[in-house]
Amino acid sequence: MLDIKFMLSSLYAVYNVPMSCFEEQEFIFSTDSEFEINNSSIYNSKLIKNLIKEWDGSPFLKLEKNNVMYGVCQDPNKTVCVVGPVALNPLTSEQLYDYQVEHNLPKKIQIQCTSIVKVAALLALLHWEMNGIKFNFYQIIEQLNLDPEHDKITEKDLFDYSFQNSEQSKDSISPSIEKKILNAISRGDLETIKTMLAKPYLNERVGQMASNVLKQTEYIAVSGITLFTRAAIDGGVNFEEAYNLSDLYIQKVSAAKDELRIYEIIKNASLDFCSIVQNFKEKKYESKYIRQCKQYVEKHLFKRFSLADIADEISINKCYLTNQFSKQEGTSLKKYIHKERIKAAQNMLKFSNQPISVIANYLCFDSQSHFGAVFKSIVGMTPQNYRMKNMLVSSQKNLEV
Repeated sequence: MLDIKFMLSSLYAVYNVPMSCFEEQEFIFSTDSEFEINNSSIYNSKLIKNLIKEWDGSPFLKLEKNNVMYGVCQDPNKTVCVVGPVALNPLTSEQLYDYQVEHNLPKKIQIQCTSIVKVAALLALLHWEMNGIKFNFYQIIEQLNLDPEHDKITEKDLFDYSFQNSEQSKDSISPSIEKKILNAISRGDLETIKTMLAKPYLNERVGQMASNVLKQTEYIAVSGITLFTRAAIDGGVNFEEAYNLSDLYIQKVSAAKDELRIYEIIKNASLDFCSIVQNFKEKKYESKYIRQCKQYVEKHLFKRFSLADIADEISINKCYLTNQFSKQEGTSLKKYIHKERIKAAQNMLKFSNQPISVIANYLCFDSQSHFGAVFKSIVGMTPQNYRMKNMLVSSQKNLEV
């Protein structure tokens, strides 16, 4: 059974976006203790109740005035998660005051500013965990009921833009260079990518897509990452793996504070997409059953399953599967499962303050002692020692052992 509170608390530790949980429209808890103590009025407001009523089976975003946003997701048991409130742009003191008055909030409550991409990505992840259904965050963003007239391009817009570009003599990245980069990614040709990245292609001036330089660079990055994703899929990479990497890199772009950081992200993304194609091509002779087996393990790290369950899922004899896995991978399937679960545990120990006993249970170990023994055999230290050595300082304040 999914532990909603643990999941939201862990996501809050990473995303730092407030989230709350409701059952039958009644407020249960919030991830932000300051928000929970002072914000009961908003959680029991007509606004939240109306948001919950709007649920139609798909995660959705809702914009209020001044670009204050909420996201909503619900599971089959009618447990509702509300993401937000967050602001898509910094609120002026007047706007914040109006919001505090409207919802009867104390003055010390602040509305965090974040990107729509981060909120949509978080909502997509919540929906997958709660319902087992995957949404690309672009699908969620597209469902927003934005003013269509606002985005129309007029003849005057086209004239002004063309005139501005001709005056500034802007260059764009050569289509032939773009094609070479994408072809190199689809071939998994890391050496070509490294050679091309040593040249200043990414720093060439391109047509203006936004009214400020940082936003312009962000748009360029998202466009590039989208092309890298398609090139990787053309190279044979699993659709899901490519889009997961794409989502993570776009989240990094949305969090970047300056142009140089975004350019570094673009370069790293091109290398990573090329690497996953290269890895795929190196392993293309790997048994189909082994690939399916690994995919099953990856999707079920937080659920109890047996080796027989895997064999049944991919329609193969259990003994044959375990023998082939050991022969091809050089380790037993059971040890592989433990290794993958311990990888997940390492992230939880670093990025959340959940008790080790809860993490052990969440990763389906029989007991905390069993978890500790397996963890030490793989990592070389106890979970507690690993946590104290690697945990982020910001997560240590409310640490539970």
